[in-house]
Amino acid sequence: MSTTTSDRLLKIRLKTERAKEHIDNLDGALRAFLDSKPYETSCEADSQTGQLIYKVVSVKEIPPRLSIIAGDAFHNLRSALDHLAWQLILANREKPSGQTAYPIYETRDKYISGSHAKVKGMSTAAINLIDSTKPYKRGNRNLWILHFLDNIDKHRLLLTVGFAYASVDVGTTPEGEAKQAFWSGYIHPTSTPVFSPVFHPLKRWVLKTGKVLHITPPTAKVNDDIKLTFDVALKKPKIVKGKPLLKTLEESLHLVNGIVTQFAPLL
Repeated sequence: MSTTTSDRLLKIRLKTERAKEHIDNLDGALRAFLDSKPYETSCEADSQTGQLIYKVVSVKEIPPRLSIIAGDAFHNLRSALDHLAWQLILANREKPSGQTAYPIYETRDKYISGSHAKVKGMSTAAINLIDSTKPYKRGNRNLWILHFLDNIDKHRLLLTVGFAYASVDVGTTPEGEAKQAFWSGYIHPTSTPVFSPVFHPLKRWVLKTGKVLHITPPTAKVNDDIKLTFDVALKKPKIVKGKPLLKTLEESLHLVNGIVTQFAPLL
């Protein structure tokens, strides 16, 4: 019995659907964990400047289960691409090998020198399409991140995650404080930060006890409406440090689904 394009796509989509299940489970687990308020913040007045300083007092450890769920999701997404490579070879009436895989490398030079064995048996059109996805760090960073994080999981190393500062909502506030917060390193979602502004850090960082989150102008009063929000983020230095875990997975799912759709006519 012949294998149709639909059959080949189904085998690949089973992996992405499984990844989506993991992502949904992670979303629920993250919400439950963050709702438990596993962090504590404080507001202190600087005796010399009169500024109010909001900082982290304590942060609880994140349950290892969250890292395991995320690792499974990343692995299923990376495996979906390898399944795609396998099916592309079968669709070309060739036989896959033990080296068959969707080639992703750290550099373009490594991709050029190392990808041949992984794509051997694919049609020229399929190989050209893989080339167009630029599967190396400087060509397609999100694809490289997926590959990098999957490698951590494959080698039995738990993905390291921690809290990252997401935003501060200072509530109804004078324009002066809004401008001060903007210029001290926050992005406002509108062009007129006057009332109820929400500021997002220009650069996310993983939280540590004692980390300063927000500093008000000297004239500000204690604001009971201020809301500090946090994400669970990846901690791996240089590559993804401070990048929100759930958002990274959602971006990876979208990326892989898009790549599979691109290749569908060749299956």
